[in-house]
Amino acid sequence: MLRIPDHRQDRGRIVKTGARDEQFCNVVLSFVKAKNRFDELLADYRKENRIGFAKLDDFVEDTLFTLKEDTHFLFRQANHMESDGISPEILFDISVGSIFHELMKIKENVYQLECYAPKYSAMKKSAGPDAPEFENTFLEACHKIVRRARRTLPSDLAGAEELFRDTADNLTLMLRGHTENPLLARMLIDHEAAVRKCFGVKNIDDLFSEIYTGRLDEAHLAASRDYLEGGWYEKAKREAAKVLEVDSSNAEAAQIIAKLGGKVVAQR
Repeated sequence: MLRIPDHRQDRGRIVKTGARDEQFCNVVLSFVKAKNRFDELLADYRKENRIGFAKLDDFVEDTLFTLKEDTHFLFRQANHMESDGISPEILFDISVGSIFHELMKIKENVYQLECYAPKYSAMKKSAGPDAPEFENTFLEACHKIVRRARRTLPSDLAGAEELFRDTADNLTLMLRGHTENPLLARMLIDHEAAVRKCFGVKNIDDLFSEIYTGRLDEAHLAASRDYLEGGWYEKAKREAAKVLEVDSSNAEAAQIIAKLGGKVVAQR
């Protein structure tokens, strides 16, 4: 499992945090990294018109498998079925599982193209025009498999891309229901570059506006609290200053800045 560094240690005092909160953030970060990695693989494929099996195999069997297992473990422990439909958590869980199995199929097609297609061609060349009928029948069947894999690969990859994108959109909705998680805002800020790439936003506040329904002060205050609790004092002051940019009357943000040494300029 990917681990978010736990900075919650202050001069020998360890602050206990909810294991489920950390597991949730691990899953979110794992998805962010998985989507970004898939986008890189897809870009390479569209540039070179091929995708290497070794890279794809590592992505599917390590990155995606771990994400799938962690997501199942987290969301299938609790009942997220709602009276008016399926919860965002269950939808996310199903979507991650679907992504994994779609990429498994794509991986097998890539294996056919990379490993078996050259062998089939070499066998056909070696057989020559006087080969027995059963050999020709066999090789024709093999080449049909290769042709089908080559024909469907672009559309399969495009389908996986759409599934990743839809899952990211659903994740944004899911995060709205987890703003009470004290680790969430800090985690998103700590991995801002990857998060912006995954969700297609120009800056972290664009995402916070979606997740915290416009309450940027709430997002940055949550991050400031977490940095303060973990001993990351300059970051705590920076986030508290951002809160005051939105709400100059926020007493808690002003108190954090005063406690940590006075006025600071927000860094963006």
